[in-house]
Amino acid sequence: MTDFPAFFEIAPPPPELRLRDDSDDYGWRRYRDSDQDGLSAIQAAKAFPAAVEVDPPEALRAAVFACSGGLDSSRYREATTFRAMPDMGWEEARIALNRLLSPIRYSTRETRQYQTRQYVALAEFVLTATGFTGFVGRRGEHAVKLRDGLGDARDKLRGYLDSTLQTTELQAERLACPITLHGDMHGAPRSVANSIDLAFWAMVPTAADEWVRIIDATPDQTMSALDYLRATLARWDARHPVAADVLNRLTGGDSAPTAAEYAEAIHIADMLVFTNEKLLSLYAGIIYSMPIYRLYPATSEAEAIALWWPWGRPAPLVDGGPPRPPKPGKQTLDPSLITATRPQDVVREVMQKTGINRTTAQRMTATMRTRMRQQRRNEAARLLRLGHSKSEVARKVGLSASRISAMFKGEEFPAKRLRAAVG
Repeated sequence: MTDFPAFFEIAPPPPELRLRDDSDDYGWRRYRDSDQDGLSAIQAAKAFPAAVEVDPPEALRAAVFACSGGLDSSRYREATTFRAMPDMGWEEARIALNRLLSPIRYSTRETRQYQTRQYVALAEFVLTATGFTGFVGRRGEHAVKLRDGLGDARDKLRGYLDSTLQTTELQAERLACPITLHGDMHGAPRSVANSIDLAFWAMVPTAADEWVRIIDATPDQTMSALDYLRATLARWDARHPVAADVLNRLTGGDSAPTAAEYAEAIHIADMLVFTNEKLLSLYAGIIYSMPIYRLYPATSEAEAIALWWPWGRPAPLVDGGPPRPPKPGKQTLDPSLITATRPQDVVREVMQKTGINRTTAQRMTATMRTRMRQQRRNEAARLLRLGHSKSEVARKVGLSASRISAMFKGEEFPAKRLRAAVG
């Protein structure tokens, strides 16, 4: 980079050039810029549209409006004459109205925020001047033409609000479809590829002041963005009747809205369009990121994102991880694991310690249990030959007396008194 002398200073560009900068406060363009290859301004925006502050009618009548220039001009220079409505002549009122209409009539590629400010500025004059008869001078041709001009301007205000609300209705129809039906995959390959790219790079909010690019979002951030945008949309959709009421009152009559009410209605419509567009971008980003979701539409959003979301975390291995060591063809059992002393307790202990099912445990311990039963029988026979009673033997070997009797049925053993005599 070239080093300039200390006295050399580069002046910033004039604001009228409206150059794009690197700040986060993007001006968002119209809803669909057909000749724009990159992200739309709404997709790139990292701030919700701001409301325009408007004074009440009493304050607006005392405010000054620019009224210099010609009646039929399409472009005006910087104003040199400013007057409040009570000090303004009828012709000057027509000039003031034409100056406010000029940027609306002849601007084609201005940002949406800029257009909203222009329409609100027009509403400040039109909705305040409608019905106002305190202009200076005699009424004449200028008074009639001013009345007609105010009516036409009011139609423009109504058309701008009406088109915005119609856009919200079209967006609401698209949002009513499940996520698995979003993402256009039937266009030309280049168009589909561009749509996928734009969806991945769109910015979405996860909280009031936290924004994330879809391709950088974690699964938790994606769910947070869904919840936050839906909550924001529900909050502003509840105020939709307010904007619809202002639209109906703009048709004429004595119940015309004030400029402040019009600014509020425009802000509601702008917030709905902005939030809808962000949510549609997120829906498209989700289905483009997880095309497998289309095959399992019954899966909940939270479960699908937890399973298949590919961004914001280490990528899973394609083959599912390293292979597990091969299992032996035949299961083996370590005899040292068994501490039971009774054959009937062996199977239960093996099942608890190894997780082997009952059938397998019985098969693997069959020989051991047979040997334990034989040892128990030998021990019982030895004790009986020593003259112990069957009940004593039963307690020592862990069986019942009836079981001992059945086991040695028909066999005779020395009596207890014989054992005492021998002793």
